[in-house]
Amino acid sequence: MTKMTKMRRQGLGLCVLLVLLTVYPVTAGSVHANDVATPIPSTPIIILDGSTMELEVAPIIVNGTTLVPMRAIFEELGANMTWSSVTRTVTAQRNQTEFIYTIGANYAIINGWMVDISAVPGQIKDGRTLLPLRMVSESLGAYVNYEAPTKTIRIKSNKLMPDPTEAASALSRYRVTLPYTTMLQDAPYVISYMQNSNHADSYVFFGDSLTWGSYLGRKETHPYLIEEATGRNSFNLGVPGFTMNQMVPYMKYALQEIVESNIIMQLQYFWIESNLVSYSGLSDLLEKSSIPAYSDSLEYIRNDMVRDDDVTIRAYANYLEQPAILKATTLERSKQIFSPKTTADADFLLRLKELDEFIAARPEQAFYLYIPPYQMNEIYTYTKLTSSQLSANIAQMQTTFADNPNVRFKDFNSTADRWASSDYIDWIHRSVIGEKKFAKHMQEWLLTE
Repeated sequence: MTKMTKMRRQGLGLCVLLVLLTVYPVTAGSVHANDVATPIPSTPIIILDGSTMELEVAPIIVNGTTLVPMRAIFEELGANMTWSSVTRTVTAQRNQTEFIYTIGANYAIINGWMVDISAVPGQIKDGRTLLPLRMVSESLGAYVNYEAPTKTIRIKSNKLMPDPTEAASALSRYRVTLPYTTMLQDAPYVISYMQNSNHADSYVFFGDSLTWGSYLGRKETHPYLIEEATGRNSFNLGVPGFTMNQMVPYMKYALQEIVESNIIMQLQYFWIESNLVSYSGLSDLLEKSSIPAYSDSLEYIRNDMVRDDDVTIRAYANYLEQPAILKATTLERSKQIFSPKTTADADFLLRLKELDEFIAARPEQAFYLYIPPYQMNEIYTYTKLTSSQLSANIAQMQTTFADNPNVRFKDFNSTADRWASSDYIDWIHRSVIGEKKFAKHMQEWLLTE
């Protein structure tokens, strides 16, 4: 074939191609004439629970990680957020998770543990702090999926998950030592179940369940450990955030037909009663709820049994292992919780008298009332309370029940060298090690009294 022939054929082919393109125009990414190319956005699109998030500052991608304004994502996920302008630290709480980050740090603190984010740390853009979206969202219990072709990030907030750390929530969760998680308004079903085990070899625990249900897993709590060690049925009716103003009416409601079981009750000595006079959901429970039949309760509990073991409890660092930033936050929070008074709160003492009258009407039933162990060295250091004042206050409490022979009273702080900082997460809540130690001491008390 001559060179001229080749050139003629190439020219003919080019003409045919131009005709085909004219008759059948081709658009990018498609072979259909009416299709229009979908542009890929320059910044990621974030869709939360089906709705596109509108952000004041556009998200950015750094080394494959999407960063978003921290306040926007915290608020959209329903987290409680506080900001310290002094330390430039943000603290967010949602469900069973606490997230702490100080601007400029190469790590975040999640439930007491340091998480390295040095590869892509938080950044300041247009006066807003941007944090890694996936790390923040998943830490707070949300689900994140990234669709690379369209730069779309889909988040499922899981907002309906009950929040055991929020005292004002009508859905505050408490625990029983069954493989079971329930809500305050579901208490009648559990009480009905308990009534079937109403005998002198069973235990019913009342107290603040923040340690029992949020910081520890069900099988790490002292009611469960005592049940395992003694073989006796143990029911945990601890409710987060309860003061004696709520605990006494709740206990009287729960024990209407339970007249033989041993009652173990934590006295919430340090809560400021006058500041916490209501508890969402409790009034409806006390005024409107009736106890269902045992058969109905059994069916309800069976249908709900798997939920408790599905809950993932994150590990919390004990007080000694906490980084300085977390310990400072823990310190400030603890100082807010404890009453500035050096004497027992007046409302607290009134509730003790009401409790004493209730117990006096049940002379055949054993009541174990106790003060749980606290980090007393921290309390004495950072509050006005002294050791002698605490001893006097506890003696006053014990005197309230002196005429009731069926009351056993115990202050678990009485042995100074019994507890160490490693036994705690903060001033109040015990670590896994501390809870095991507490269960051992309580078991000895219950079996020897």
